[in-house]
Amino acid sequence: LKRKGRRPEAAGGYADIWRGDYDGREMAVKVSSGYDSSGVPPLDIKVLFEEAVVWKHLHHPNIVPSVGIDTEMYPLSLVCEWMPHGSITAYILITERPDSG
Repeated sequence: LKRKGRRPEAAGGYADIWRGDYDGREMAVKVSSGYDSSGVPPLDIKVLFEEAVVWKHLHHPNIVPSVGIDTEMYPLSLVCEWMPHGSITAYILITERPDSG
């Protein structure tokens, strides 16, 4: 897995979303945004880990499946396929009526 770009594509409350590449497939890489200069992650790493566990068990047509976790670039990051329309919030804004199925 390789990170693309110098800046994250999006940022949230505790994580940044980076664009990545894995064997030619475009990926989204969610990384805790509070790393300090020593590279030690903040307590938010626990939140990211808990999200990874829950996400692994979610199966719904409107939820992007988790590809897995990566521990090479950062101590822990979540990985899924890149969605060109962005977040669920962005999708709802551009869609008249999101699929409720």
